[in-house]
Amino acid sequence: MVTLHRSLKAYPAELQPRERLQKEGPASLSEIELLALLLSTGSQGQTALDLARHLLLNSPAGLRGLASQELPQLCRYPGLGAAKATRLLAAFEIAKRLALSEMPEGQPMNQPEAVAALLMPRLADAKQEHLVVLCLDTKNRLLAQKTVTLGLLDGTLAHPRELFRDAILHQAHALIVAHNHPSGDPTPSPEDLQLTERLIEAGRLLQIELLDHLILGNQKYNSLRESHSRLWRIPCRS
Repeated sequence: MVTLHRSLKAYPAELQPRERLQKEGPASLSEIELLALLLSTGSQGQTALDLARHLLLNSPAGLRGLASQELPQLCRYPGLGAAKATRLLAAFEIAKRLALSEMPEGQPMNQPEAVAALLMPRLADAKQEHLVVLCLDTKNRLLAQKTVTLGLLDGTLAHPRELFRDAILHQAHALIVAHNHPSGDPTPSPEDLQLTERLIEAGRLLQIELLDHLILGNQKYNSLRESHSRLWRIPCRS
């Protein structure tokens, strides 16, 4: 059986996304048209525009939901093979890195809004839990950031020694930890609160203050320093 991959050239020139982009600019194109340009060709008798429309209609949360998926998930869509899926992943990753690069250099991370703006583009829609450590200088400016764990957080993977290792390496004055909830709900779990308490205590012993622990959800965040400030008032056990 011969499988036909219909090209965008099947459309009249004035309706082809590439020609419209060249003539009117990228802002004039819809999400479907932009996605079709990345796909380049369709599959099994449908054009790239047809395939792009199908992807957006069947993706949870549209383009944002599509951008949050990983390679195996993308490859499950009919007509979207590994080559097209990797091309989409590369474009989504560029967009995320561009969003991160827009953070002004040297901006203090002393407000949860600044931390959320830095990490939300990458973590808000992630399907796995990521635990990130931000190492800060004496003026709370970012020295380094590192993803310490990936996947389900537990007491072993999120041990204080793993989280403070980079802070010590970079001679950080303070640190902020943040992780996402793939469910989209940033409400802290009992384990989140226990981890925060342990990190506060470890920070006191190491003289590297834990400024905050942020939980990121679906375009929402929870600053435990604000919502559970009592954790910072618990006396050191040692």
